[in-house]
Amino acid sequence: MTHLPSIGQPLTRKEDRRFLTGAGQYTDDLRDAGQLHVAMVRSEHAAGKLASVDVDDARRAPGVRAVLTGAEYRADGLGPLVCTSLPPNLVTDRPNLGNFLPIAVDRVNCVGDIVAVVVAESAQDARDAAELVGVSVEESAAVVTIADALAGAAEVVPGAANIAFTAGLGDREATDRAFAAAARVIEKAVTVPRVLACAMEPRAIHARYARRDGRFHLTTSTQSPHRLKAALALLFGRAEADFHVTAPDVGGGFGSKGNLSPEEVLLCWAAEKLDRPLAWCPLRSEAFIADFHGRDMQGRGRLALDAENRIIAADFDIAYNMGFAVGPSGGVSPLLCARMVQGVYDIPVAHSRVTGVLSNRRPTTSYRGAGRPEATYLIEALMDHVAREIGMDTLEFRRAHLIAADQMPYRTALADAYDSGDYPATLAQAREHFDWDGFEDRRAGAASRGRLLGRGLANYVEVCGVFSERMEIAVEATGNVRINAGTSSHGQGHETVFAQMVSDWLGVPVDDITLVQGDTDRVHFGRGTWGSRSICIGGSALKKAAEAVIDRGIRLAAHYLKVDAADVGFDAGVFAAKGTNDTLTLQDLARMSYGRPDTPMEIGIGLEGVGYFNASPQNYPSGCHMAEVEIDPGTGYCTVTRFLCVDDVGTVMNPLLLDGQVHGGFAQAMGEVFSEEAIYDRTGQLLTSSFMDYGLPKANRVPRVRTEFNNTPTATNPLGAKGGAEVGIVGGISALMLALRDALAPLGIAEVPMPATPARLWSLIEDARDRKEGQG
Repeated sequence: MTHLPSIGQPLTRKEDRRFLTGAGQYTDDLRDAGQLHVAMVRSEHAAGKLASVDVDDARRAPGVRAVLTGAEYRADGLGPLVCTSLPPNLVTDRPNLGNFLPIAVDRVNCVGDIVAVVVAESAQDARDAAELVGVSVEESAAVVTIADALAGAAEVVPGAANIAFTAGLGDREATDRAFAAAARVIEKAVTVPRVLACAMEPRAIHARYARRDGRFHLTTSTQSPHRLKAALALLFGRAEADFHVTAPDVGGGFGSKGNLSPEEVLLCWAAEKLDRPLAWCPLRSEAFIADFHGRDMQGRGRLALDAENRIIAADFDIAYNMGFAVGPSGGVSPLLCARMVQGVYDIPVAHSRVTGVLSNRRPTTSYRGAGRPEATYLIEALMDHVAREIGMDTLEFRRAHLIAADQMPYRTALADAYDSGDYPATLAQAREHFDWDGFEDRRAGAASRGRLLGRGLANYVEVCGVFSERMEIAVEATGNVRINAGTSSHGQGHETVFAQMVSDWLGVPVDDITLVQGDTDRVHFGRGTWGSRSICIGGSALKKAAEAVIDRGIRLAAHYLKVDAADVGFDAGVFAAKGTNDTLTLQDLARMSYGRPDTPMEIGIGLEGVGYFNASPQNYPSGCHMAEVEIDPGTGYCTVTRFLCVDDVGTVMNPLLLDGQVHGGFAQAMGEVFSEEAIYDRTGQLLTSSFMDYGLPKANRVPRVRTEFNNTPTATNPLGAKGGAEVGIVGGISALMLALRDALAPLGIAEVPMPATPARLWSLIEDARDRKEGQG
């Protein structure tokens, strides 16, 4: 039977049937005999000394089995969560990473800091008892903003400056010399506010301690089960084998579930103390103050121009508000922003400096794009601003400075090495298919209806494919194929796309291939899913595993067919002895290997393979996004009238799943640009603490997105694939923001805040009108 190719085909997702019919199983669906429920008592103050925690009334409340505090946590010799995302060679000063204890011991450091753990027979009993815990805090002044932190009027960590770390990339001295010789220097500042991940499934946790074998069994909504296993072993001072971590179906993550959380530590700790299974699932209002947050960046960029308006140097100063401590993955976004801020432009010398500051906010982590959307916005806003300042078309100024295809591989002034891409061709394709040059007619039409129309573009390049991965393939005695994946899908469609890939490589029907993931007892090792790494890194390791299966199969087939291994070929699921009609299917070979007594032990029983791949070097997706927006000046309401993505993600495994990733990233870009912001008041209270206040994008506001590709396969991995899961947000934010800037430019409005809510846009327009009337 002829095997039809699967790679590159838009197969619908295998896993969707169980999700759409209610057959998915999430962490909070689990029920265990004797299970108790946990409620966290959280600080209402952003900063201060923890004077006392009175738990007597709570312990006497109905259904309560225990109330635990930081004093007991400290007495048990347990410590803080550790930052693992700041390479020492990049940090220029001795870091002050804060003290990220899972439960407050001496101080509270943000609203939402845990001060007690209540365990009861039901979730409602636990919540009711939590209200009875008396918490006394000697409140101190809160550090809320980056400006507060740098001013140093108050200290997050008593006796220490609020600078968590600084890092620099590029050549500082050469950059200074170029700026000193410049004919002109133009600068631009941008702000990217703090946002919340708001995954569809909250961070539910189920923990059990088995006294019989001394093992912790943690089921949790995580992106990285093995990472949690290693981090828990380190924190508890025990062997990794003492921790069994599972992630069943996971309803989204976006980075917020990528590393160890305080609640995961506390449930394991409490489960051992009580010898009972424990469950915790936050309400949304709790999740808003408990989850890791994202973004919260301010950046300033400068370009040095020569007399012909060519860029001769760039300088960037970036600051991130890290919260009260640098969390386990807190260093990722700042460092990636500093790396990628040169963008797609041929700039001879550059320097970027990034500073992480501490504040009395919730710690941040990687959020979809992780520094690359911020970097893209800083360089693209700067390029757009410079073009306007020198009186040049914004597209032409960019085009004149793009890295050319024949310059690849290209080493940036900030030391990244782009291996592939044709940035001018991508821009040209976007220009034509967006009808960029027909804009003025559309603008005139909008003006005739009393509307303001603007267009924006963003060229971007990002970096993907971090670290190494391990994947296993086993052909079972039934002939079915099992993949044991070190990656961990939480909505990406791995059950489908990995089956497609293995189907092509091994000639097995997609429906005969199953995926095992998210279980540290069944999957030997894995790094999880984050940073657009699953296809380019996990998929490359999977290809190596398939090659190992074929190699093992060739040796087995040679034995059974009585020929030399060099005379056995493999194609479309069949091993054949060259020059004969003797063949064995993959399924036949597996059955024989398990069932025949003459299977050679030097080859081994079974047909399986393990593959490894290391992302060195990484890969660099790129693209050009164009947006057009229409603003009603009477209300400030903005409509996105057209949006085009032209992306380069290398080899595409499943275009349907890729489109879904691009559209999802763009929807999140819409949220950040028009409505999402975690707003704190001066005392450190989170004001946007529910969906009544925090503006997720509504489906009826997200327009149809046109997706196109100008793919150039990368040589950095055997698939030729680049990361594609984050491109929609990496380019989307900048294109939309610059379109807003363009729409308002005729009114003399140069600065547009993010998010550009209707109220803010209306106020900008009214202020501009008032200024014009005052001048008239």
